[in-house]
Amino acid sequence: MRIEEAEGYIALGMFQDAWLALDEIPTDRQLSSAVLRCRALCLMGFEAWSRGEAVALILGEGDEDDRRMAAAFFHEGAVWHAEHTGLALARHWASQAIRVRPEQRLAILGDLRFPEGFTLRPELAQLAG
Repeated sequence: MRIEEAEGYIALGMFQDAWLALDEIPTDRQLSSAVLRCRALCLMGFEAWSRGEAVALILGEGDEDDRRMAAAFFHEGAVWHAEHTGLALARHWASQAIRVRPEQRLAILGDLRFPEGFTLRPELAQLAG
């Protein structure tokens, strides 16, 4: 089955091969949670943050596994944006992670990959209190 094949490729960091395996899944299953979670992992591997945002937003409306994946996608995007595009976008992405899964705020606040002095909007930081 292609989903297991894609998961295997993802585990090996072979995101392009995983993406191609996912493309082989029938059209009527392309929007299933399992396929979308794999696509989100591939898009993280590609660092295709803008392209993956729509996938993460869909997952953010799903069950706990879907929301965990969406929060992880947004969290990693926030880290990437903090390093490459600036703190304003990093804060936006961190906010998205917290919006889809409030528990993610503690992981974000404790993530040492963010630059010293990185803060969330005050109303989000208070949630961690």
